[in-house]
Amino acid sequence: MNDKFNNIDRIISDLNECKNKISLMIVDNQDSVSNITQKIDSIIKKLSDANAYMRKNKASMDSKKKWN
Repeated sequence: MNDKFNNIDRIISDLNECKNKISLMIVDNQDSVSNITQKIDSIIKKLSDANAYMRKNKASMDSKKKWN
């Protein structure tokens, strides 16, 4: 299960890096860059929220196993 969390953490990190690189690009249409970075931010937030939810559920399940 920890591998899943590490993989998600790695994806989030990679997406943040991509977003930062895109933000630094000099392009003619700043609106397009802003739109792309907003979409990446949205994906990062959803992945982060899902990862936090899974970690919480795993901790809860581990706790239940401990007491059973």
